[in-house]
Amino acid sequence: MKNLITSLFTHTKGGSLLIFFLVLLSNQTCFSQCPSSAIYTAGTPSSSSVIGIYNPAIAYNATTNPSSTGVSLPAGSGGLSYGPNLNGGLSPTWYTTILTTDIIMYWNGSAWVSTGHTTPNGANNLAQGPGCMYTFNATTGQVYRYTGSGNATLVTTLAGWDHGAGPGGAYDIVADVNCNFYVINTENPSGGANYQALIGYSPTGVQLSSCTLTNMPSTIGGVGFAITGSTVVVANINGLYDGTAAAGNVTFTTANAGNQGWLNDMATCPISANGPCIIPLPMELIDFSANLNTQKTVDLTWETISERDNDYFTVDKSTDGVNWSFLKTVDGSGTTTELKNYNVTDEHPSFGINYYRLRQTDFDGEKTEGIIKTVEVKTDGLFMLSPNPGKDLIFLNGKDLNEYKVEVFNNLGESLHVKLDVVNDLQLEMNTSNLAAGVYYVSLRNSHSNQILKLTIQ
Repeated sequence: MKNLITSLFTHTKGGSLLIFFLVLLSNQTCFSQCPSSAIYTAGTPSSSSVIGIYNPAIAYNATTNPSSTGVSLPAGSGGLSYGPNLNGGLSPTWYTTILTTDIIMYWNGSAWVSTGHTTPNGANNLAQGPGCMYTFNATTGQVYRYTGSGNATLVTTLAGWDHGAGPGGAYDIVADVNCNFYVINTENPSGGANYQALIGYSPTGVQLSSCTLTNMPSTIGGVGFAITGSTVVVANINGLYDGTAAAGNVTFTTANAGNQGWLNDMATCPISANGPCIIPLPMELIDFSANLNTQKTVDLTWETISERDNDYFTVDKSTDGVNWSFLKTVDGSGTTTELKNYNVTDEHPSFGINYYRLRQTDFDGEKTEGIIKTVEVKTDGLFMLSPNPGKDLIFLNGKDLNEYKVEVFNNLGESLHVKLDVVNDLQLEMNTSNLAAGVYYVSLRNSHSNQILKLTIQ
């Protein structure tokens, strides 16, 4: 099977649902490496400090199912999630949090690494999707989103989640390949519309789906839950339960009765958005990619295999994944089931990591959530020109540019007038519209060095 990472866009308007389904080829993905019917557990019956694998397709066994992965959890850890690495390195991988500090950590293949970022207010239940991780405070109903850059930020507070005596259900959250998220409420159904229900929300916290629960004992306590295919597994103070999802309902059987004191949390890869009780995907976008070319510019390409009421796409860029600037809009194709190809070129990427966000807007102005890709722009030296070859506007990228005197010379060694404008700490804009086509040399000098870069003007 080919390695696949799956992501998608979500959009709602007046009860209608518009979703782009994005499938990206990758060398390492959770869909090929995550056991198809297995669920990771924070703890096993023999040790609450190791990650286990539970397979709901076979009977629970205190010795063999769940079995141990051999990976120990960090001391004082809380939730567990599994999916694409948001911080670079081994991917897919596990994430967890430290209960006393709310620090987010990930497994790099040999040790747990601190991200230096936190999830606020004790939101220690985790779920991962492509480009996103959710943290959930099951006492308050607060849901936060972490993208690998900066601390987790509040998405929404689930209405009615704090039900007097306590929240209703598994203390956990699940994400799908669209970055939609799901919670499960096992409290008495007389308490409200979303009691005894598996509920799905959009990335912005809009409720999109709900399935009722059958044969699930009513409880306000919980440990965790997970979804794999049409199987839903729940652990709470009454027992471990395996459920089968059908249209509008999940029916449970008891896998192991009694309080599952060994279990702290559950995790799976982001679930495919095509199963019962999972938000459907009527639209598909495939092969969104961002690649650095030989001219040191970035080519952004994507394909759709169907569109509905699609007005246009917007591409934004960022150097930190938080603060975004507009790059370009591209007209959509309205409603179609034909293969469509799109492309945008960033002529002036910054030195280091560049973030690119692709968004969609339909004809009534409603916008999608963004899909994010990254490209690292590196150079053999300290500085880089882009595009090169280029014309009119050239960007000089590098560190500590304010410490250098920048000049442009022709083949005769004559200094030429070129207007320079500071874009940010890592980039200067060079207006070369007055230069004829040919080869030039950009000199960067300070008291310690003199760097020469060759520039070709078309």
